[in-house]
Amino acid sequence: STALPDRMGTDPSGAPSPMKIFMAMLLVIGSSVLNGAPALAQAARDIDYLLTRIEQSPCQFVRNGTVHTPADAATHLRNKRTHARREFTPEQFIEIIATKSSMSGEPYLIRCKGQADEQLGQWLRQALKERTG
Repeated sequence: STALPDRMGTDPSGAPSPMKIFMAMLLVIGSSVLNGAPALAQAARDIDYLLTRIEQSPCQFVRNGTVHTPADAATHLRNKRTHARREFTPEQFIEIIATKSSMSGEPYLIRCKGQADEQLGQWLRQALKERTG
């Protein structure tokens, strides 16, 4: 005779049934996804804030030796973020996407009138610090 799982979700040997294991895994995965959702949403808002700061800046942006408008710089970083196909914390976004060229390895620079060129990564870290405290 074939032993069937009892009502507690165990087979006659006392091991959990495959369905019970599946449901437990689903519960763990689901709760971690739901618990991470607010953090991901806040990270996305912070990154969008940084991109808006770039777009609204009166400064020029230097990428691989070529000067770009703020709008072009923000568009480039948005595209680079999209092509990465993953979620980022704001810090990861700055470090991985907005600090240097993935082609040449050269740092991105921001050039503001009357000031020395500054690395974009440092400029964005300061902007993030002003936002988050």
